[in-house]
Amino acid sequence: MKKTVCVVREYPVPLTPEENVRQNLCAELLNYVPKESLLVEIPISAYVPVAGRADVVINDSENKPLIVIELKEPKVMLGDHVKEQVTNYNKYIKAPYVAIHNGNETILYEHENGRYFEISHKNIIDLIGNQPYERVQYLPFKRLSIEETSYQPYIDYLVNVGHVSEFAELEVQQFLSELHNVLLASRFGKFENSIVLEDRKAGYYSFGNASGGIYDGFHRSFIVQHSKKEEYFYRIGMFATAKTVNDPLYGNRTGTTSLCVGIQKGHSESYILQLNLHQFLEKLGNTWILTHNGRSGSMTNQFVIDKVKKEAPHLVVENQIVLAAFPAQESISVEQFSNFITNLIEYSRIRDIARTEYKKKK
Repeated sequence: MKKTVCVVREYPVPLTPEENVRQNLCAELLNYVPKESLLVEIPISAYVPVAGRADVVINDSENKPLIVIELKEPKVMLGDHVKEQVTNYNKYIKAPYVAIHNGNETILYEHENGRYFEISHKNIIDLIGNQPYERVQYLPFKRLSIEETSYQPYIDYLVNVGHVSEFAELEVQQFLSELHNVLLASRFGKFENSIVLEDRKAGYYSFGNASGGIYDGFHRSFIVQHSKKEEYFYRIGMFATAKTVNDPLYGNRTGTTSLCVGIQKGHSESYILQLNLHQFLEKLGNTWILTHNGRSGSMTNQFVIDKVKKEAPHLVVENQIVLAAFPAQESISVEQFSNFITNLIEYSRIRDIARTEYKKKK
């Protein structure tokens, strides 16, 4: 791999795409801050005895941390998952500002009493130069009425931005519009003894799947008791997939809407369930029933279903995974939504455990 001499550390380093972003940023910063105030790949253990490294830390004139910067290569979206990385580091570094940067875009946040507020500056130099800024205000997602989620221009918007497939029938599109809104905006009612520990609301995240596809968009996040010793982030989103014809990777594929469940284990992020809503959503009378057949990569459907029968038998009816029953032409209630999320996360957790066990047997 090609190498370059770091402008701060002054020794050769591999020139990865992320390192190229770092070198370009540091070269610019050195025009405004002394080299001794610029710390690169600084171990968190320099502040507290915790593993990890911060990409860049800028110290102030008193040699105290001013800005902690998390870097990504240009193709990586600066979503909430990147923000969470830098704010996690800053639990220990305790700088008044953090930034995320990918060479094309910079987002800065002000840190106040454990909370982070996006600010209006679009580059780090303005912050170093004490230029005035404002906190950026975002409106929260609003829970819409059934009339609003059924409104055709709103459904057309969801189709255009890639949350609902254009290939779904109108009746299905109307329900998916309601499901998408409740996913992002509804209150979550936590149940006693639930594995769902905390609702972290909606944020903008990027997840990949086994075939190399990437979904960038809004996901609802929950902290989940994955096992007795492990707590992980689960993130749930709804996205349309494109129709393909003779594609070298996907072949011939019908355009669908997928309910996607991702799990974040440290810095590892991947989908553990992509449920085809066109296939597994069925209307029976005045009720929409959402099921799944257990399909998961190289594992047989029955292997997964048997694992669910053992761990959560209430989810299995006539050898199918039953995740939810929703009213047709009515708003989904908080209780119905909360039951659905609890079932979906429990099923996804068991799938992940089954996958781990299956790999050990191979």
